[in-house]
Formats: sequence, structure tokens, C-alpha cells
Amino acid sequence: MSYGKEITKMFNLTSFNKQPDIPYKDNSTAVSNTISGAPTTFGLTSTIATAISTAAASYETAMDNLYTAETAYRAAVADKETARLALETKWATYVPMMYANPTVTNGVLGSIGFAPKSARGPFVEPIQVTAFTVNAINNGYAKFKWDRNGNNAATVFVLEQKSGTGDWLRVWSGTRSKVQLTGYTPGVEVFFRVFATKGEFVSEPSDTQVIYPSSGIGELSIAA
Repeated sequence: MSYGKEITKMFNLTSFNKQPDIPYKDNSTAVSNTISGAPTTFGLTSTIATAISTAAASYETAMDNLYTAETAYRAAVADKETARLALETKWATYVPMMYANPTVTNGVLGSIGFAPKSARGPFVEPIQVTAFTVNAINNGYAKFKWDRNGNNAATVFVLEQKSGTGDWLRVWSGTRSKVQLTGYTPGVEVFFRVFATKGEFVSEPSDTQVIYPSSGIGELSIAA
């Protein structure tokens, strides 16, 4: 006879595996009732009951440590994203200045892997991006992607968000056409849009997308 299903049910392993960021809520009542009072009722000796109690305590400690580590990891990821955004924002501001500076030669640009000024071609205003999509994940992450729609590799895209009737706030900028951010709360509605920029020139914003919409209609993925 297999007891796998009963063990899985008792410790809620299936639910835990689907949602690793949610701390294990122990089945302490079942364990406690089994090993306390009269363990012989369940066919256990006091020695076995003590072994179960010790194992259960170790498991609880391990799960608490896991949750603490995951919390610290999420905080570290949020700090990294903030620092990266600050770097990309400054970089996007200063690169056009380098190209506009006549003392910065093509040799200097080439030494850092940049295309020469002569290869940049005529200036083309940024174009509104298309196919903007947002995919919210149940652990607070959100994935964004869009079609460049003809904007070249030097185009800087700006992602903005707002909640309710609040103002639009910049949350990311860079030359990529997809990004993943974290720190969102499942169930809290947030709106997003993205636009293309070249220097002081800005395209029309994309269509607005939303995560965790109050209407309940939207795309939500389960973290693997």
C-alpha cells in the first residue's frame, strides 16, 4: 500500500511546490495529536513519537529559514533593479552628449564598442512601439515586451506605471524591448505604458496595459 498521497496531503507539498514564495503552514495539529498524549493509540512507541517530534521541529525550522532567505532575496533583487534603472537612465542621457561632442572622435567611440558617428545615419524621430504586452506572475513579478516597430538599436525605451488616478512614474528605461520587474502585489491594479525616445524627442505612448485588473480580466501566470 502506498502512503504517498496521504503524506502529500498532510504536508501540503503540492501547494508548496507551486508557490515556493509562500511559507509552509505546518499541519502541526495532526503531528501534535499523533505524538502527544497517547501515541500508542496510533501504534507508536514513545521513542517513535519523539523521533517524529524532532523531525517536525527540524522541518519547521528549515521552512522558516527558507522564508527568511526568500524575503532577503526579494529585497536584494529590488535593490538591484533600482540601481540598474538609475544607471540606465544616466547612460541614456549621456550617450547622446558623447556623440554631440566634437572632441569625442570615432576612435574614442570605437574603444568602448560604439558605432562611429558617420555610421549613425540621418536622424529619425522615435516611433510609437506596437504589440505592448504585460504578463503578471503570481509571485509579484511582471514581464513586459513590445515590438520595436522600426526603432533602431540606439533607441531608448521608457516604461511608466501608475496606480488608480495617480501620476505616471518612470520605472525602467533602456534599449531592450523586453524587461522583467518585481515588487508588485497580486490583486493590486497597476497600469503601464511604454514609449520610445531619442534625445529630447519622444514618441507617442503605447497602448496602456494593466496587471491584476479590478475587473478580474487580465493575464496571470503561475510561477513554475
